[in-house]
Amino acid sequence: MTKKHKKEFIKAVCNQLKDQLLDKLDDVPENWDGIELRRWIGDVYEDNWKNVGSFESYRKRAYENELLIKNLL
Repeated sequence: MTKKHKKEFIKAVCNQLKDQLLDKLDDVPENWDGIELRRWIGDVYEDNWKNVGSFESYRKRAYENELLIKNLL
């Protein structure tokens, strides 16, 4: 995947997540602040990830290694 395609993919995923969250914003409790909102964003993303499919163990190990080596988190 080229850098341009990666950029487009990231924008599309982020926009999809943003739209999904904003569509449910009226249902979010009034007392939620940045702590609950950050957790909710993460939970919604995790729920979407479950629908993507499996992450083979060899790819997951390679991915986690790259996160560590390149300090991507």
